[in-house]
Amino acid sequence: MYWIINDNIEFWPEHRKLISVHNADLNVVLTTPASRCLSLLLEAFPDVVAQQDFFTRVWEEEGMRVP
Repeated sequence: MYWIINDNIEFWPEHRKLISVHNADLNVVLTTPASRCLSLLLEAFPDVVAQQDFFTRVWEEEGMRVP
């Protein structure tokens, strides 16, 4: 599954990749935490994501401790 953002960018969470819809040569691979953050925001849209939800879903569920 992938997301289309503003009709300009494809976001492929499984590959952590952002790709221009208009030019596939314009692409970037996100870090794993950045990809998880973006996925969380897109899944929750239009709701606001609480800070604790970020900590839990992006880091703690992956075994990392957040102070």
